[in-house]
Amino acid sequence: WPLFEFRVTRVTHDRSVVHFGYDMLLMDIRSLFLFVGELFATYKTPTTILPDIKINLRDYMQGLEQFRALLQQSPVFL
Repeated sequence: WPLFEFRVTRVTHDRSVVHFGYDMLLMDIRSLFLFVGELFATYKTPTTILPDIKINLRDYMQGLEQFRALLQQSPVFL
């Protein structure tokens, strides 16, 4: 605990390394790649404006329920 953390190690007076650790409960691999890509983009160019998130939690939960309903109808699930 916590589910994620950042740490910075100073290598030289003008160079540092950022360490990121996270619990797999927090995000799947696709989300991790997206997060790390956005993290690097904003680190490399601090003025980077990230795209708006096109889905909210309500939309996600509705999609998840639809997916579960489809799975239950699948012969593989039965």
